[in-house]
Amino acid sequence: MREVKAKSFAAFLLAASTLMGSRGAIAQLCVPSAGSGPFCLTDTVTQNGSGSLVVTDPNPSEPVNSVTPTVSYGLSDQFNPGPVDENISEAAGGGGPWNFYDDYVFTLNAASNIQSALISFSTGLVGISNLQARLFEISPLTVDTNAQYADNFATANITNPPADGTVVEDQWTTDELGASGYYTVMLNQHAFGSGTYVLQIRGEVAGTPASGSYGGSISFTPVPLPAGLPLLLSGLFSLAALFGFPPRAFGARSL
Repeated sequence: MREVKAKSFAAFLLAASTLMGSRGAIAQLCVPSAGSGPFCLTDTVTQNGSGSLVVTDPNPSEPVNSVTPTVSYGLSDQFNPGPVDENISEAAGGGGPWNFYDDYVFTLNAASNIQSALISFSTGLVGISNLQARLFEISPLTVDTNAQYADNFATANITNPPADGTVVEDQWTTDELGASGYYTVMLNQHAFGSGTYVLQIRGEVAGTPASGSYGGSISFTPVPLPAGLPLLLSGLFSLAALFGFPPRAFGARSL
């Protein structure tokens, strides 16, 4: 079992390294997702030398990501050089400091299990350290375009916890592989209902000027029906027929 896990993790490192090397600009140049294709970056929050937060929105007029499971996406971002001046003073939590926040806003069209994995590395001179990620829901807020979120919610939601009206589904998580400078993030798979969510990633880009990247993936799979539910529904329809109730009373359609 350990050997299988080691091979799987080595494959993950190789895939993530490929993403960072060849697909780092996807976040800036992507086409909005429609069940396939890249998972688009909504905005990046940094702090300038005057202590003010700066929101960079690479695709302001585009709609937020729309997701219908089953589907998987690659995601990545790079700073070459990055618009990073200083650490974000409003950032809170363990494992910092951090000088950028990336937001990936998406609308989930059906109940789904969500799982995400990310990786970055830092030599101290270049790269991204302190990589962390979390997932939170912003429903029932209505966010149709990237600009709507970037202009109205991006800076308010870097706090810990994020602003009122949000529900944190997965708390900040990260793991450094010993003292290797490699950072991994694994958001464990569990069920989410339909709604609008934010995958938020933060880290510390090293270097003067700042230079670094991260890469990874996010996957969505349908939430299966409980094992006994089809049998229960079958029994309900049988009872409906026995007592003369029309199928419509139980949500069925007449053919």
